[in-house]
Amino acid sequence: MTQGALTLRLPRFARSLRVSAIAGLMVSLAGSAMALTADGVLITNLAWGTYRTTSNPVAQNITYGATANVLVATPVIQLRKTSSATIQVAGGIVTFCLSYSNTSGLTSALNVVVADKMPDNMKFTDPGGGAIFDNEPPGGTMTSAFSFNNTAWTTGTPASGQAGPLYLRWTTDVVGPHESAYMCYTVSIL
Repeated sequence: MTQGALTLRLPRFARSLRVSAIAGLMVSLAGSAMALTADGVLITNLAWGTYRTTSNPVAQNITYGATANVLVATPVIQLRKTSSATIQVAGGIVTFCLSYSNTSGLTSALNVVVADKMPDNMKFTDPGGGAIFDNEPPGGTMTSAFSFNNTAWTTGTPASGQAGPLYLRWTTDVVGPHESAYMCYTVSIL
């Protein structure tokens, strides 16, 4: 028997029935993502083979059954955005923070992209742009980028003083189960 295949062995006068199942999972949150089945759901597949004996004096129907289980492992990303102030004067400073986590306990999320458009009446004042990534075991990397038109992206963070429109993006290649990250940037109100 090979892995991923199920073979039922019936008596020699009956034919063998072979049922194969192939499962694959690739999740990319860079585009649109949709999971039809929730993380942690167990799916059971049932196969059966039936034949009729020709033995004398009475023929009989005989059925053999087998099952295969598949555990669904779907990443679940939650995103949150906060600001340091809900009321601020013109010329004042506001820090925006975005945080996200993969709440799945079973699988990693791949190519997670978090993007944010800085409001047009603000200018970027934080050339460092704080970003913290908690991903154990280590292995995932986070890359920041910016754009003035949301199509041509430059790696890194913009220079201080850039006014809108300004788009910021952080891409993480792997976010493990129950892992998280957050990014903050500071602006001044024009």
